[in-house]
Amino acid sequence: MAEISICSPDKGLPVEDLPVPGRLQLFLAASSGDDERLQQLLSPPMAVTSEEDSALVVTNEGNSALHVVATDGDGAGHLESAKVIHDKAKHLLLACNVHGDTPLHCAARAGNTCMVSRLIELAGDAKDMVRVQNNDGKTALHEAIGSDDMQMVQALMSKDNELARLDANDGTSPLFLAISLGHHSIACQLHQYDNDLSHSGPHGRTALHAAVLHDKRIAKSLLDWTKKNKEKTTNLTKQWRTCESTPMHFAASVEDPSLEFFLFAFVNRSLEICSFSLYYHIAPSKLLYRIYVWRKHPIVLLAKTYPSLAFQPDKNGLFPVHVAASAGSLVPIIILLRGCPPCCARLRDAKGRTVLHVAVEKKRLNIVKFVCSRSEFKSIMNIQDKDGNTALHLAIHGGDWDIFKSLICNQHVLLNLLNKLGETPMDIADSRAPSVSGFYFGMVNA
Repeated sequence: MAEISICSPDKGLPVEDLPVPGRLQLFLAASSGDDERLQQLLSPPMAVTSEEDSALVVTNEGNSALHVVATDGDGAGHLESAKVIHDKAKHLLLACNVHGDTPLHCAARAGNTCMVSRLIELAGDAKDMVRVQNNDGKTALHEAIGSDDMQMVQALMSKDNELARLDANDGTSPLFLAISLGHHSIACQLHQYDNDLSHSGPHGRTALHAAVLHDKRIAKSLLDWTKKNKEKTTNLTKQWRTCESTPMHFAASVEDPSLEFFLFAFVNRSLEICSFSLYYHIAPSKLLYRIYVWRKHPIVLLAKTYPSLAFQPDKNGLFPVHVAASAGSLVPIIILLRGCPPCCARLRDAKGRTVLHVAVEKKRLNIVKFVCSRSEFKSIMNIQDKDGNTALHLAIHGGDWDIFKSLICNQHVLLNLLNKLGETPMDIADSRAPSVSGFYFGMVNA
């Protein structure tokens, strides 16, 4: 019937959340914000009973009339309807539906700012109400952040300035959520209310993991905040030791799109960068490093505040420099190899691979060219992994001609090192394409 279309998703209710038989009129009055009709339906006054009282439950998912009012509107009629229902059954402010949501959760999720303020006003001392967590462990603050509503966030935090310490069941803190969604101003507001708020995120991550991916401004703010709080710094570093990846691993996985512009500006304005084969040799990496220091690149900030992160492996035994090589992210490579001690270039992962091994395996030509073109990296050209393979062994196995050329033309690359199978790079090349390998190895040896 036409009247029941009110429970469609565009009204905030899932299709299966239908009105309870016999309560349709109450449901419709609540959904439309008809406070006069609600007054009639709820007279005489109902006795205030326990939360188990189902007299005002109007949907099969346990939503009370107050849940429906809170979800479906933010105008004068709905605000007055909330008061009418509260006057009849005050306990409904803390009543939960089958998902553990209170009316406050529903109002915040729907983005009904005025309704959130009305419910807080009706509650008086609203601290207990704003701290209620639903079945997912979310408070109304999580929902308000999801709605990107600063006014709503302020209304909730003003009632409990420690509300941002409550994490959802998966570990997501309000701060992590705000940063993940790109709500920089809300993240800053949360910190202004409570500088001891939770930084937690899912899978053992922290707010800084999200910040280095989404917003370098908030990344800098987070680092500034934690530097001033020694206890927070200690807790975060302990957490990073046990999580799958550190914030620096995350930051290393992202290329900075400004690199192509700077290379074009500094190398040759008249040529397309993608076709300029020599830019890896003459690109001013020292100057580029200084530019990214000036631009406050997340890895620069992390290396300055937590230098040990460059030397902490993830759960797979990869260091940040390996992650950058795997992703083909040249800016993090430049920053890490320029800004960290020289030993950073020689770091080896759980398989004994250097940054060059990883770049070759992942066919990241930009990284291979950069490393091969720099004399300071000559010490890693012939390092062998746990299988005895050098980068050249892997390049021939991988069959990438451009990567092979970059390595074979480097004067420091040795051609006669044996892997654990007793194979030299030439042996592998012979087994793959004897005539081709003979010609090119012969040309190099000439």
